[in-house]
Amino acid sequence: TVTDEVIHLLQHAAHQIGKCVIVVTHSKRVADSADVVLRLRNKKLTRA
Repeated sequence: TVTDEVIHLLQHAAHQIGKCVIVVTHSKRVADSADVVLRLRNKKLTRA
């Protein structure tokens, strides 16, 4: 899918140049592809 292609491109570019990409999503599929997932709940940011 287009989503999978975009995720792959972002991951590849970020890992290649050693930078992070911040993505805000409600998609479990997108979140599952992340190296680190943070969750915002009740005004608190925690590692998922």
